[in-house]
Amino acid sequence: MSDTECPTQRPRAERRPHRNSSWFIPRIAAASVALWALLPPLAPSSLGFVEGCELVASVATGAATIIGIWHIRSSRLRAYRWFLRAVLVQVFFGQVFAFYRNQFWALFGLGVSIVIWGVLRYMVHEEEWGERTEPGSRDESVATLTGAA
Repeated sequence: MSDTECPTQRPRAERRPHRNSSWFIPRIAAASVALWALLPPLAPSSLGFVEGCELVASVATGAATIIGIWHIRSSRLRAYRWFLRAVLVQVFFGQVFAFYRNQFWALFGLGVSIVIWGVLRYMVHEEEWGERTEPGSRDESVATLTGAA
């Protein structure tokens, strides 16, 4: 191992190949709706359409979060992207039904979700920038960009 390699991260050639994860949200949503529709005896009788949709959004958000936690040790970038997916599912699916129920508290929740999304976007940007540059040259490139010698 050379002096410039990070000892905690595997070399890029040894990492698992990137898998296409665009199937995740549609399949989870379809499976949740199918289970909710096909298994009425198992569902509580007071569960209406809005509550069912909130449940599906929460399950999809939780599943994406768990997948992100699973990937955090192998690739922080992949984990952060899964966390971004979880926030986006929450905003575009969960918050819609939260606004239907209680607009004031949903607005507060939307604000929190947007702040979390912004922080995650920054973290993804930093990880992507760190992968493009060598670990030793990152400080040198910052010094070059800022004009410091």
